Amino acid sequence: MRISATPAASDTRRLAPSVARGVRALACGSCLVGLVACAPVQRPVCGDGDCVCPAYRQLDSGDCCPPWSRADTAGEACGLRAWTAHAVESMGSANEVNVAIDASAQVLLSWQAVLPLQESRLRFAQELGRGGVFGYHTFAAGLPEALFYTRLATGENRDAALVWEASRNDRTLIRGVHREPPADWEPLAQDGEVLSFESSAYSPDVAVGPEGEVVTVFSQVAGQRHGVAVVRKHDGELHGPESVQDLLSPAILFTNEPKIVINAQGEALVSWYQSVGGPLNVFVSEGSSLDGGFSRPEADEQLSLDHPGAEGGDGMFLDDSIPAISSGGERAVVWTQPTAFGESGVFLATRQPDGDWQRPASFEDVFTASGRVIRCPQMAFSAGGDLYLSWLEVSPAGSRRVQLAHRHGAGSWLATGREPLTLSLDDRASCPALDTGRDGGVAVSWKEKSANDADVVYVRRSNDQLSATSEAARWTSPAALNTPDPQTAVGSLSLSVGGLDDRIAVAWVASGRLKLATFD
Repeated sequence: MRISATPAASDTRRLAPSVARGVRALACGSCLVGLVACAPVQRPVCGDGDCVCPAYRQLDSGDCCPPWSRADTAGEACGLRAWTAHAVESMGSANEVNVAIDASAQVLLSWQAVLPLQESRLRFAQELGRGGVFGYHTFAAGLPEALFYTRLATGENRDAALVWEASRNDRTLIRGVHREPPADWEPLAQDGEVLSFESSAYSPDVAVGPEGEVVTVFSQVAGQRHGVAVVRKHDGELHGPESVQDLLSPAILFTNEPKIVINAQGEALVSWYQSVGGPLNVFVSEGSSLDGGFSRPEADEQLSLDHPGAEGGDGMFLDDSIPAISSGGERAVVWTQPTAFGESGVFLATRQPDGDWQRPASFEDVFTASGRVIRCPQMAFSAGGDLYLSWLEVSPAGSRRVQLAHRHGAGSWLATGREPLTLSLDDRASCPALDTGRDGGVAVSWKEKSANDADVVYVRRSNDQLSATSEAARWTSPAALNTPDPQTAVGSLSLSVGGLDDRIAVAWVASGRLKLATFD
Protein backbone atom coordinates (compact mmCIF):
# COMPACT_ATOMS: atom_id res chain seq x y z
CA MET A 1 0.00 0.00 0.00
CA ARG A 2 1.34 3.42 -0.98
CA ILE A 3 0.62 6.54 1.06
CA SER A 4 1.64 10.14 0.41
CA ALA A 5 0.67 13.48 1.91
CA THR A 6 -1.29 16.20 0.11
CA PRO A 7 -2.50 19.73 0.86
CA ALA A 8 -5.86 20.34 2.53
CA ALA A 9 -8.69 18.23 1.14
CA SER A 10 -10.88 21.31 0.92
CA ASP A 11 -8.61 22.78 -1.78
CA THR A 12 -9.88 22.54 -5.34
CA ARG A 13 -8.09 19.75 -7.24
CA ARG A 14 -8.62 18.18 -10.65
CA LEU A 15 -9.43 14.49 -10.31
CA ALA A 16 -10.15 11.89 -12.96
CA PRO A 17 -13.88 11.34 -13.55
CA SER A 18 -15.37 8.04 -12.45
CA VAL A 19 -17.45 5.68 -14.55
CA ALA A 20 -21.17 5.67 -13.78
CA ARG A 21 -22.51 2.39 -12.41
CA GLY A 22 -25.65 0.43 -13.14
CA VAL A 23 -28.14 0.27 -15.99
CA ARG A 24 -29.08 3.72 -17.33
CA ALA A 25 -27.05 5.28 -14.52
CA LEU A 26 -26.18 8.49 -16.39
CA ALA A 27 -29.39 10.48 -16.14
CA CYS A 28 -30.51 13.33 -18.33
CA GLY A 29 -30.75 15.28 -15.08
CA SER A 30 -26.95 15.44 -15.00
CA CYS A 31 -26.99 18.14 -17.65
CA LEU A 32 -30.31 19.93 -17.19
CA VAL A 33 -30.58 23.70 -17.11
CA GLY A 34 -33.18 25.69 -15.22
CA LEU A 35 -35.57 23.05 -13.88
CA VAL A 36 -39.00 24.38 -13.00
CA ALA A 37 -41.21 22.04 -10.98
CA CYS A 38 -41.82 18.96 -13.10
CA ALA A 39 -41.72 20.45 -16.56
CA PRO A 40 -40.24 18.06 -19.16
CA VAL A 41 -36.70 18.77 -20.26
CA GLN A 42 -35.97 18.86 -23.99
CA ARG A 43 -33.37 16.37 -25.17
CA PRO A 44 -31.14 18.94 -27.01
CA VAL A 45 -29.97 20.56 -23.74
CA CYS A 46 -27.92 17.41 -23.09
CA GLY A 47 -25.50 18.29 -25.87
CA ASP A 48 -24.14 15.94 -28.48
CA GLY A 49 -25.54 12.42 -28.67
CA ASP A 50 -28.60 10.90 -27.13
CA CYS A 51 -29.85 11.96 -23.72
CA VAL A 52 -30.40 8.76 -21.77
CA CYS A 53 -32.53 8.74 -18.65
CA PRO A 54 -34.09 5.88 -16.67
CA ALA A 55 -37.24 4.33 -18.10
CA TYR A 56 -39.47 5.70 -15.34
CA ARG A 57 -38.47 9.26 -16.36
CA GLN A 58 -38.83 8.81 -20.15
CA LEU A 59 -41.73 10.46 -21.98
CA ASP A 60 -43.10 9.24 -25.30
CA SER A 61 -41.92 12.52 -26.85
CA GLY A 62 -38.32 11.56 -26.10
CA ASP A 63 -37.98 14.16 -23.35
CA CYS A 64 -36.88 13.31 -19.81
CA CYS A 65 -38.66 14.07 -16.58
CA PRO A 66 -36.45 15.74 -13.95
CA PRO A 67 -34.72 13.62 -11.31
CA TRP A 68 -36.93 12.47 -8.42
CA SER A 69 -40.09 12.74 -10.58
CA ARG A 70 -41.66 10.14 -12.90
CA ALA A 71 -43.59 9.94 -16.17
CA ASP A 72 -47.29 9.20 -15.92
CA THR A 73 -48.75 5.95 -17.25
CA ALA A 74 -49.58 7.58 -20.58
CA GLY A 75 -46.00 8.80 -21.00
CA GLU A 76 -47.23 12.33 -21.61
CA ALA A 77 -46.47 14.31 -18.42
CA CYS A 78 -44.15 14.34 -15.42
CA GLY A 79 -45.57 13.91 -11.92
CA LEU A 80 -44.25 14.74 -8.49
CA ARG A 81 -43.32 11.83 -6.26
CA ALA A 82 -44.59 11.96 -2.70
CA TRP A 83 -43.81 10.74 0.82
CA THR A 84 -45.92 7.88 2.16
CA ALA A 85 -46.12 6.79 5.81
CA HIS A 86 -46.30 3.04 6.52
CA ALA A 87 -47.44 1.09 9.56
CA VAL A 88 -44.86 -1.38 10.88
CA GLU A 89 -45.50 -3.64 13.87
CA SER A 90 -42.49 -3.32 16.16
CA MET A 91 -43.52 -6.11 18.62
CA GLY A 92 -42.36 -4.54 21.87
CA SER A 93 -40.21 -1.48 22.39
CA ALA A 94 -37.98 -0.96 19.35
CA ASN A 95 -34.44 0.37 19.14
CA GLU A 96 -31.42 0.30 16.81
CA VAL A 97 -33.37 0.36 13.55
CA ASN A 98 -31.73 -0.35 10.16
CA VAL A 99 -33.42 0.20 6.79
CA ALA A 100 -32.33 -0.92 3.32
CA ILE A 101 -33.91 -1.06 -0.13
CA ASP A 102 -33.18 -4.07 -2.29
CA ALA A 103 -32.75 -4.21 -6.08
CA SER A 104 -36.50 -4.63 -6.59
CA ALA A 105 -37.10 -1.43 -4.59
CA GLN A 106 -38.67 -3.27 -1.65
CA VAL A 107 -37.99 -2.07 1.89
CA LEU A 108 -36.15 -4.24 4.41
CA LEU A 109 -36.08 -3.37 8.11
CA SER A 110 -34.24 -4.79 11.11
CA TRP A 111 -34.46 -3.70 14.73
CA GLN A 112 -34.24 -4.91 18.29
CA ALA A 113 -37.55 -5.53 20.03
CA VAL A 114 -37.44 -5.43 23.82
CA LEU A 115 -40.32 -7.37 25.38
CA PRO A 116 -41.97 -6.65 28.78
CA LEU A 117 -39.59 -8.96 30.69
CA GLN A 118 -36.59 -7.22 29.08
CA GLU A 119 -36.14 -10.14 26.73
CA SER A 120 -34.61 -8.95 23.45
CA ARG A 121 -35.53 -10.22 19.99
CA LEU A 122 -33.92 -9.40 16.66
CA ARG A 123 -36.81 -8.58 14.36
CA PHE A 124 -36.84 -8.28 10.61
CA ALA A 125 -39.54 -7.07 8.20
CA GLN A 126 -39.50 -7.33 4.41
CA GLU A 127 -41.98 -5.55 2.19
CA LEU A 128 -44.24 -7.82 0.17
CA GLY A 129 -44.43 -6.17 -3.19
CA ARG A 130 -44.32 -2.40 -2.93
CA GLY A 131 -47.44 -1.41 -1.07
CA GLY A 132 -46.21 -1.10 2.49
CA VAL A 133 -47.39 -4.58 3.54
CA PHE A 134 -44.72 -6.48 5.44
CA GLY A 135 -43.83 -10.03 6.31
CA TYR A 136 -41.97 -10.56 9.59
CA HIS A 137 -39.15 -12.78 10.84
CA THR A 138 -37.63 -13.20 14.28
CA PHE A 139 -33.97 -14.18 14.53
CA ALA A 140 -32.04 -15.43 17.56
CA ALA A 141 -35.36 -16.16 19.29
CA GLY A 142 -34.23 -19.33 21.02
CA LEU A 143 -30.94 -18.05 22.39
CA PRO A 144 -30.36 -16.53 25.85
CA GLU A 145 -28.16 -13.83 24.37
CA ALA A 146 -28.05 -10.06 24.55
CA LEU A 147 -28.10 -8.50 21.08
CA PHE A 148 -26.08 -5.49 19.97
CA TYR A 149 -24.83 -3.68 16.93
CA THR A 150 -27.04 -5.02 14.14
CA ARG A 151 -26.14 -4.24 10.52
CA LEU A 152 -28.20 -4.78 7.34
CA ALA A 153 -27.07 -4.76 3.68
CA THR A 154 -28.53 -5.53 0.25
CA GLY A 155 -26.97 -6.45 -3.11
CA GLU A 156 -27.47 -5.98 -6.83
CA ASN A 157 -29.99 -8.83 -6.95
CA ARG A 158 -32.42 -9.48 -4.09
CA ASP A 159 -29.63 -10.68 -1.84
CA ALA A 160 -29.69 -9.33 1.69
CA ALA A 161 -27.57 -9.98 4.77
CA LEU A 162 -28.08 -9.25 8.45
CA VAL A 163 -25.32 -9.51 11.06
CA TRP A 164 -25.22 -8.79 14.76
CA GLU A 165 -23.22 -9.08 17.95
CA ALA A 166 -24.57 -11.62 20.45
CA SER A 167 -23.33 -11.77 24.05
CA ARG A 168 -23.77 -14.72 26.38
CA ASN A 169 -21.98 -14.96 29.73
CA ASP A 170 -18.34 -14.08 29.01
CA ARG A 171 -18.48 -14.83 25.29
CA THR A 172 -19.44 -12.44 22.48
CA LEU A 173 -20.17 -13.87 19.04
CA ILE A 174 -20.81 -12.43 15.60
CA ARG A 175 -23.85 -14.06 14.00
CA GLY A 176 -25.34 -13.59 10.56
CA VAL A 177 -28.14 -14.66 8.22
CA HIS A 178 -28.46 -14.35 4.44
CA ARG A 179 -31.38 -14.05 2.03
CA GLU A 180 -30.38 -15.48 -1.35
CA PRO A 181 -32.92 -15.26 -4.19
CA PRO A 182 -35.08 -16.93 -5.27
CA ALA A 183 -35.15 -18.50 -1.81
CA ASP A 184 -36.09 -16.63 1.34
CA TRP A 185 -33.99 -16.47 4.49
CA GLU A 186 -31.78 -19.49 5.01
CA PRO A 187 -33.57 -22.50 6.46
CA LEU A 188 -32.58 -23.49 9.99
CA ALA A 189 -30.75 -20.18 10.38
CA GLN A 190 -33.14 -18.46 12.75
CA ASP A 191 -30.38 -18.30 15.33
CA GLY A 192 -27.80 -17.11 12.80
CA GLU A 193 -24.53 -18.68 11.74
CA VAL A 194 -21.54 -18.02 14.00
CA LEU A 195 -18.99 -16.06 11.96
CA SER A 196 -16.37 -15.34 14.64
CA PHE A 197 -13.94 -17.67 16.37
CA GLU A 198 -12.35 -18.06 19.81
CA SER A 199 -13.87 -16.31 22.80
CA SER A 200 -14.95 -12.83 21.77
CA ALA A 201 -15.68 -10.56 18.81
CA TYR A 202 -17.46 -7.24 18.42
CA SER A 203 -18.58 -4.39 16.09
CA PRO A 204 -19.61 -6.16 12.86
CA ASP A 205 -20.33 -4.55 9.51
CA VAL A 206 -21.54 -6.22 6.31
CA ALA A 207 -21.76 -5.60 2.56
CA VAL A 208 -23.08 -7.64 -0.38
CA GLY A 209 -21.04 -7.89 -3.59
CA PRO A 210 -22.18 -7.97 -7.22
CA GLU A 211 -22.40 -11.78 -7.42
CA GLY A 212 -24.24 -12.14 -4.12
CA GLU A 213 -21.14 -12.69 -2.01
CA VAL A 214 -21.65 -11.54 1.59
CA VAL A 215 -18.59 -10.02 3.26
CA THR A 216 -18.65 -9.40 7.01
CA VAL A 217 -15.94 -7.57 8.94
CA PHE A 218 -15.57 -7.34 12.71
CA SER A 219 -13.01 -6.97 15.48
CA GLN A 220 -11.89 -10.38 16.68
CA VAL A 221 -10.28 -10.98 20.05
CA ALA A 222 -7.55 -13.60 19.68
CA GLY A 223 -5.46 -14.09 22.81
CA GLN A 224 -3.91 -10.76 23.76
CA ARG A 225 -4.66 -9.19 20.37
CA HIS A 226 -7.75 -7.62 18.84
CA GLY A 227 -7.69 -7.62 15.03
CA VAL A 228 -9.91 -7.08 11.98
CA ALA A 229 -11.43 -10.29 10.63
CA VAL A 230 -13.06 -10.72 7.20
CA VAL A 231 -15.56 -13.53 6.56
CA ARG A 232 -16.80 -14.14 3.01
CA LYS A 233 -19.85 -16.23 2.16
CA HIS A 234 -20.62 -17.28 -1.41
CA ASP A 235 -22.64 -20.15 -2.87
CA GLY A 236 -23.44 -21.33 0.64
CA GLU A 237 -19.80 -21.66 1.76
CA LEU A 238 -18.11 -19.63 4.51
CA HIS A 239 -14.47 -18.55 4.21
CA GLY A 240 -12.93 -16.74 7.17
CA PRO A 241 -9.97 -16.53 9.54
CA GLU A 242 -9.05 -19.52 11.65
CA SER A 243 -6.31 -17.92 13.75
CA VAL A 244 -4.71 -14.62 14.65
CA GLN A 245 -2.38 -14.92 11.64
CA ASP A 246 -5.37 -14.49 9.31
CA LEU A 247 -6.40 -11.06 10.61
CA LEU A 248 -5.96 -7.98 8.38
CA SER A 249 -4.74 -5.44 10.90
CA PRO A 250 -1.18 -4.95 12.15
CA ALA A 251 -0.39 -7.30 15.03
CA ILE A 252 -0.35 -4.51 17.61
CA LEU A 253 -2.85 -3.91 20.42
CA PHE A 254 -6.55 -3.51 19.49
CA THR A 255 -8.86 -2.48 16.65
CA ASN A 256 -12.22 -0.70 16.64
CA GLU A 257 -15.21 -0.19 14.36
CA PRO A 258 -14.22 -1.84 11.04
CA LYS A 259 -16.39 -0.75 8.11
CA ILE A 260 -16.68 -2.23 4.61
CA VAL A 261 -17.96 -1.00 1.24
CA ILE A 262 -18.09 -2.87 -2.09
CA ASN A 263 -18.71 -1.37 -5.53
CA ALA A 264 -20.45 -2.91 -8.54
CA GLN A 265 -17.17 -4.37 -9.80
CA GLY A 266 -16.55 -6.24 -6.56
CA GLU A 267 -13.77 -3.94 -5.39
CA ALA A 268 -13.82 -3.69 -1.60
CA LEU A 269 -12.45 -1.21 0.93
CA VAL A 270 -12.25 -1.82 4.69
CA SER A 271 -11.35 0.91 7.18
CA TRP A 272 -10.89 0.82 10.96
CA TYR A 273 -9.08 2.64 13.72
CA GLN A 274 -6.41 1.06 15.86
CA SER A 275 -3.92 1.74 18.60
CA VAL A 276 -0.31 0.96 17.71
CA GLY A 277 1.08 2.01 21.06
CA GLY A 278 0.00 5.66 21.11
CA PRO A 279 -3.03 7.63 19.91
CA LEU A 280 -5.50 5.89 17.64
CA ASN A 281 -4.88 5.78 13.88
CA VAL A 282 -6.95 4.97 10.78
CA PHE A 283 -5.94 2.00 8.62
CA VAL A 284 -7.39 0.55 5.42
CA SER A 285 -7.33 -2.77 3.60
CA GLU A 286 -8.17 -3.09 -0.09
CA GLY A 287 -9.28 -6.18 -1.93
CA SER A 288 -11.92 -7.96 -3.95
CA SER A 289 -15.14 -9.44 -2.66
CA LEU A 290 -15.13 -11.76 -5.69
CA ASP A 291 -12.06 -13.75 -4.66
CA GLY A 292 -11.76 -12.74 -1.02
CA GLY A 293 -8.20 -11.44 -1.18
CA PHE A 294 -7.37 -8.40 0.99
CA SER A 295 -4.20 -6.41 1.66
CA ARG A 296 -2.62 -6.23 5.11
CA PRO A 297 -1.19 -2.81 6.07
CA GLU A 298 1.98 -2.41 8.10
CA ALA A 299 2.00 -0.55 11.41
CA ASP A 300 3.40 2.63 9.79
CA GLU A 301 0.91 2.71 6.91
CA GLN A 302 -1.89 4.60 8.63
CA LEU A 303 -3.89 7.30 6.84
CA SER A 304 -4.43 9.50 9.88
CA LEU A 305 -2.01 11.84 11.63
CA ASP A 306 -0.18 11.11 14.86
CA HIS A 307 -1.70 13.39 17.45
CA PRO A 308 1.03 15.53 19.02
CA GLY A 309 -0.49 15.74 22.48
CA ALA A 310 -2.81 13.85 24.78
CA GLU A 311 -5.75 12.59 22.77
CA GLY A 312 -9.16 12.68 24.33
CA GLY A 313 -9.71 16.30 25.36
CA ASP A 314 -13.36 16.71 26.31
CA GLY A 315 -13.79 13.00 25.58
CA MET A 316 -12.76 13.38 21.92
CA PHE A 317 -10.73 10.66 20.26
CA LEU A 318 -10.04 9.75 16.69
CA ASP A 319 -13.34 8.19 15.64
CA ASP A 320 -15.93 7.56 12.93
CA SER A 321 -13.78 6.03 10.20
CA ILE A 322 -16.04 5.78 7.10
CA PRO A 323 -14.92 4.26 3.75
CA ALA A 324 -16.39 4.84 0.28
CA ILE A 325 -15.54 3.49 -3.16
CA SER A 326 -16.87 4.71 -6.50
CA SER A 327 -17.95 2.54 -9.41
CA GLY A 328 -14.82 3.75 -11.20
CA GLY A 329 -12.60 2.58 -8.37
CA GLU A 330 -11.73 5.80 -6.54
CA ARG A 331 -11.32 5.18 -2.81
CA ALA A 332 -12.00 7.60 0.03
CA VAL A 333 -11.89 7.43 3.81
CA VAL A 334 -13.16 10.10 6.18
CA TRP A 335 -12.73 10.29 9.96
CA THR A 336 -12.87 12.74 12.85
CA GLN A 337 -9.81 13.60 14.92
CA PRO A 338 -8.97 16.16 17.64
CA THR A 339 -7.22 19.24 16.27
CA ALA A 340 -6.82 21.05 19.60
CA PHE A 341 -8.13 20.76 23.13
CA GLY A 342 -11.90 21.01 22.90
CA GLU A 343 -11.93 20.94 19.07
CA SER A 344 -12.14 18.23 16.43
CA GLY A 345 -12.37 18.14 12.65
CA VAL A 346 -13.09 15.98 9.62
CA PHE A 347 -10.09 14.57 7.77
CA LEU A 348 -10.24 13.04 4.30
CA ALA A 349 -7.93 10.70 2.37
CA THR A 350 -8.50 9.63 -1.24
CA ARG A 351 -6.89 7.33 -3.82
CA GLN A 352 -7.40 7.12 -7.55
CA PRO A 353 -7.47 3.55 -8.98
CA ASP A 354 -3.89 3.79 -10.28
CA GLY A 355 -2.49 6.22 -7.70
CA ASP A 356 -1.24 6.54 -4.15
CA TRP A 357 -3.30 7.40 -1.11
CA GLN A 358 -3.46 11.18 -0.76
CA ARG A 359 -3.72 11.87 2.96
CA PRO A 360 -3.52 15.03 5.10
CA ALA A 361 0.07 16.26 5.44
CA SER A 362 -0.53 17.97 8.78
CA PHE A 363 -3.28 19.14 11.11
CA GLU A 364 -3.45 22.30 9.00
CA ASP A 365 -5.08 20.10 6.34
CA VAL A 366 -8.26 19.59 8.35
CA PHE A 367 -11.19 19.36 5.92
CA THR A 368 -13.62 21.36 8.08
CA ALA A 369 -13.45 24.81 9.66
CA SER A 370 -11.49 25.32 12.89
CA GLY A 371 -13.07 26.11 16.24
CA ARG A 372 -15.72 23.38 15.93
CA VAL A 373 -16.53 19.98 17.34
CA ILE A 374 -17.35 17.56 14.53
CA ARG A 375 -19.27 14.35 14.99
CA CYS A 376 -20.56 11.37 12.95
CA PRO A 377 -19.42 12.09 9.38
CA GLN A 378 -21.17 10.28 6.53
CA MET A 379 -19.79 9.82 3.00
CA ALA A 380 -20.76 8.23 -0.31
CA PHE A 381 -20.07 8.43 -4.04
CA SER A 382 -22.94 9.01 -6.45
CA ALA A 383 -23.46 6.90 -9.57
CA GLY A 384 -21.70 9.57 -11.64
CA GLY A 385 -18.67 9.80 -9.34
CA ASP A 386 -19.67 12.84 -7.29
CA LEU A 387 -18.47 12.66 -3.68
CA TYR A 388 -20.76 13.76 -0.84
CA LEU A 389 -19.88 14.23 2.82
CA SER A 390 -22.22 15.22 5.64
CA TRP A 391 -21.58 15.68 9.36
CA LEU A 392 -22.85 17.26 12.57
CA GLU A 393 -21.04 20.47 13.50
CA VAL A 394 -21.21 21.93 17.01
CA SER A 395 -20.10 25.56 17.21
CA PRO A 396 -18.47 27.24 20.25
CA ALA A 397 -21.86 28.83 20.96
CA GLY A 398 -23.50 25.39 21.08
CA SER A 399 -25.43 25.45 17.78
CA ARG A 400 -25.74 22.00 16.18
CA ARG A 401 -25.93 21.98 12.38
CA VAL A 402 -25.95 19.30 9.70
CA GLN A 403 -23.43 20.34 7.06
CA LEU A 404 -22.73 19.03 3.54
CA ALA A 405 -19.72 19.11 1.21
CA HIS A 406 -19.97 18.12 -2.46
CA ARG A 407 -17.21 17.37 -4.96
CA HIS A 408 -18.14 17.10 -8.64
CA GLY A 409 -17.12 13.89 -10.40
CA ALA A 410 -14.70 15.94 -12.52
CA GLY A 411 -12.84 17.08 -9.40
CA SER A 412 -14.00 20.58 -8.40
CA TRP A 413 -15.54 21.18 -4.98
CA LEU A 414 -19.01 22.76 -5.27
CA ALA A 415 -19.33 23.05 -1.48
CA THR A 416 -16.15 22.62 0.57
CA GLY A 417 -15.61 21.38 4.09
CA ARG A 418 -14.67 24.86 5.26
CA GLU A 419 -17.56 26.53 3.45
CA PRO A 420 -20.24 23.82 3.51
CA LEU A 421 -23.93 23.93 2.75
CA THR A 422 -26.03 23.92 5.93
CA LEU A 423 -28.87 21.42 5.53
CA SER A 424 -30.55 21.76 8.93
CA LEU A 425 -32.79 24.61 10.04
CA ASP A 426 -32.68 25.81 13.65
CA ASP A 427 -29.25 24.89 15.04
CA ARG A 428 -30.58 21.97 17.11
CA ALA A 429 -29.83 19.02 14.85
CA SER A 430 -28.52 15.50 15.48
CA CYS A 431 -26.29 13.16 13.48
CA PRO A 432 -27.24 12.78 9.79
CA ALA A 433 -27.73 9.70 7.62
CA LEU A 434 -26.73 9.90 3.92
CA ASP A 435 -27.19 7.67 0.88
CA THR A 436 -26.98 7.91 -2.91
CA GLY A 437 -28.91 6.19 -5.69
CA ARG A 438 -28.49 4.78 -9.19
CA ASP A 439 -29.87 7.91 -10.85
CA GLY A 440 -27.22 10.19 -9.36
CA GLY A 441 -29.39 11.55 -6.54
CA VAL A 442 -28.44 11.89 -2.89
CA ALA A 443 -30.60 12.19 0.23
CA VAL A 444 -29.73 13.23 3.79
CA SER A 445 -31.93 12.72 6.85
CA TRP A 446 -31.59 13.88 10.45
CA LYS A 447 -33.68 14.78 13.48
CA GLU A 448 -33.93 18.29 14.85
CA LYS A 449 -35.59 20.02 17.78
CA SER A 450 -38.47 22.34 16.88
CA ALA A 451 -39.40 25.58 18.62
CA ASN A 452 -41.63 23.70 21.09
CA ASP A 453 -38.84 21.20 21.87
CA ALA A 454 -40.31 18.39 19.75
CA ASP A 455 -38.18 16.05 17.62
CA VAL A 456 -38.76 16.46 13.89
CA VAL A 457 -37.37 14.00 11.32
CA TYR A 458 -36.22 15.85 8.19
CA VAL A 459 -35.03 14.81 4.73
CA ARG A 460 -33.37 16.89 2.04
CA ARG A 461 -32.62 15.49 -1.41
CA SER A 462 -30.72 16.75 -4.41
CA ASN A 463 -32.80 18.02 -7.30
CA ASP A 464 -30.69 19.02 -10.31
CA GLN A 465 -27.12 18.22 -9.37
CA LEU A 466 -25.05 20.07 -11.91
CA SER A 467 -26.87 22.91 -13.64
CA ALA A 468 -27.90 25.08 -10.70
CA THR A 469 -25.92 28.23 -10.03
CA SER A 470 -25.22 27.34 -6.38
CA GLU A 471 -25.03 24.22 -4.24
CA ALA A 472 -28.06 25.39 -2.25
CA ALA A 473 -30.11 25.56 -5.46
CA ARG A 474 -29.38 21.88 -6.08
CA TRP A 475 -31.27 20.86 -2.95
CA THR A 476 -34.94 20.73 -2.09
CA SER A 477 -36.29 22.32 1.06
CA PRO A 478 -36.35 20.09 4.16
CA ALA A 479 -39.34 17.74 4.23
CA ALA A 480 -40.70 16.94 7.71
CA LEU A 481 -41.68 13.28 7.94
CA ASN A 482 -43.49 13.31 11.28
CA THR A 483 -45.91 15.46 13.23
CA PRO A 484 -43.81 16.98 16.03
CA ASP A 485 -44.93 16.11 19.54
CA PRO A 486 -42.93 17.21 22.61
CA GLN A 487 -44.04 13.99 24.35
CA THR A 488 -42.59 11.75 21.64
CA ALA A 489 -38.82 11.34 21.68
CA VAL A 490 -37.15 10.25 18.44
CA GLY A 491 -34.36 7.71 18.84
CA SER A 492 -32.27 5.91 16.22
CA LEU A 493 -32.73 6.85 12.55
CA SER A 494 -31.73 5.11 9.29
CA LEU A 495 -31.98 6.05 5.60
CA SER A 496 -31.63 4.13 2.32
CA VAL A 497 -31.92 4.99 -1.39
CA GLY A 498 -32.37 2.07 -3.75
CA GLY A 499 -34.05 0.38 -6.69
CA LEU A 500 -33.94 1.49 -10.30
CA ASP A 501 -36.11 4.52 -9.49
CA ASP A 502 -34.16 5.74 -6.45
CA ARG A 503 -36.88 5.05 -3.93
CA ILE A 504 -36.07 6.59 -0.53
CA ALA A 505 -36.88 4.99 2.82
CA VAL A 506 -36.39 6.60 6.23
CA ALA A 507 -37.00 4.58 9.40
CA TRP A 508 -36.82 5.84 12.97
CA VAL A 509 -37.88 4.98 16.48
CA ALA A 510 -40.31 7.31 18.25
CA SER A 511 -40.82 6.57 21.94
CA GLY A 512 -40.19 2.89 21.33
CA ARG A 513 -42.40 2.59 18.24
CA LEU A 514 -41.08 1.91 14.76
CA LYS A 515 -41.85 4.50 12.07
CA LEU A 516 -41.27 4.34 8.31
CA ALA A 517 -41.76 6.76 5.42
CA THR A 518 -40.94 6.18 1.74
CA PHE A 519 -40.53 8.58 -1.17
CA ASP A 520 -42.39 6.85 -4.00
